[in-house]
Amino acid sequence: MGKADVNVNIWLSEKNRFANLFNGVIYGGENVILPEDLQVILTMLKYRKDKDGLRNYVNQNKKFFQKVDHETSQAMKAFLNMKHIPGETENKEETINMCKAIQEMYDDGVRDGMQQGRDDLLKEKVKRKLQKQKSLEQIADELEEDVKVIRKIIKEVQ
Repeated sequence: MGKADVNVNIWLSEKNRFANLFNGVIYGGENVILPEDLQVILTMLKYRKDKDGLRNYVNQNKKFFQKVDHETSQAMKAFLNMKHIPGETENKEETINMCKAIQEMYDDGVRDGMQQGRDDLLKEKVKRKLQKQKSLEQIADELEEDVKVIRKIIKEVQ
């Protein structure tokens, strides 16, 4: 089985062949994805779990990623397992600035991580105050949080 994999990899390493195969399977033979575009897209695959790496790769290839056509953006979306591309529209004639889209996704991830950190810290503080036998109202007052927020956290941690 190893030798067959090597032969397939050699055959597919020629970007024109791979683009033809990709267009044949995905677009029913219509020549949508150009070999040059596919090479850039496929290189993105190694960064799909590395937000910093992806952002850096996109920034290094700004010329390509600043104006991506609809079909190419959809291929990227599929390869990167993205649910939505920021700036994406239904208009297939519009191009997408993937530099901006990737930056927005990165910023969203950072914000989500910061919020998760704040939430975890608040839970820890509530746990400590509960161990000291403090009341719901005391905890809310000391942490300067709404009683409803603290009540929800108490339910989660108990």
